[in-house]
Amino acid sequence: MNLLEQIGIDLIDQPSQLTNTLRKAQMLAHQLNVPELGDWVKLELEGYQNDDVPEYRHLQLPVYGTFPGPMGLGTQTVNISSKLPQQIRDNVQDLPVTYKIAVLEELMASNETESHRTLAEELTDILRQALAMDERTMLIESYQEVPHVFFAGILDSVRNRLLSFVLDLQDMNATPEALRDGSIAPEAVRNSFNINITNSSNNIIALGENVDDVVATVGDIDVERVAYNINITNSSNNIIALGENVDQTVSIVQKGDVNSLLHYLRTQNVSQQDLDDLRIAVGAEPHAANGSFGPRVRAWLGTMVSKAVSGLWQAGAVDASTMLVGALRQYYGG
Repeated sequence: MNLLEQIGIDLIDQPSQLTNTLRKAQMLAHQLNVPELGDWVKLELEGYQNDDVPEYRHLQLPVYGTFPGPMGLGTQTVNISSKLPQQIRDNVQDLPVTYKIAVLEELMASNETESHRTLAEELTDILRQALAMDERTMLIESYQEVPHVFFAGILDSVRNRLLSFVLDLQDMNATPEALRDGSIAPEAVRNSFNINITNSSNNIIALGENVDDVVATVGDIDVERVAYNINITNSSNNIIALGENVDQTVSIVQKGDVNSLLHYLRTQNVSQQDLDDLRIAVGAEPHAANGSFGPRVRAWLGTMVSKAVSGLWQAGAVDASTMLVGALRQYYGG
């Protein structure tokens, strides 16, 4: 069994530690002379700086504030995101996850379900000014709660990207020997890397935007070509509808009819609370400019995919993301 086959098996074997698989991928990068792969793997293994975090590692999380309680007694916590100007809200809610993969795996294996992230005092002071508070109602601190289920989505995204790249290499029969004798062009390998791993555009864990959608059922397409050409986490944003009656179910959703959207999602076991949250999100963002979902809808999508990954919502991660994006694009008329 060669190194490429070992990596492919590791990626399909979910209990396998992703950290160990990435080390093998680093060896593969050396063997194939693909420095881009080695650089990416090194960042995933050692962690990112804030200015180089890829889109699939960005989370959109609400910001909470701690305030003095009534009559100055105790404290109370309030979600202040909706009270902030949009530009400030979008910036402060964005959380780039810089942790190395090993840390994310440790957090997922721990008994803790979320982490507390206190915002810097300088940022809290900006929020105080944005909220136009007087001395009687002072913001004591601001923070975010980070559900660890989101980390499962990041791990899954890294796994999916690397798996798509490995499948491409296997289809091309890309081996060190083939690259040395010229039967495989190095540019083909680098192009595959760019398509499957680094070509992200406004992704929410596994969702891309701003491109044409391709909706197909497994019965109508060549699955091997889909595995070769399409990665649900890259910028192509093709929707692979897994199942037999996707066209019929998605067509239930009517353009601009929020009730038809919610009715369809209810049949997919989406909870009433999540439906209510979506109604608020699409109400605040009635249009998808240039085919792009707004930040509230993207945040809702990210939450739902994370629930699917963690098992809180009984839907496979791939099925969930493709179904939700398809339904929302039908609603927005995309």
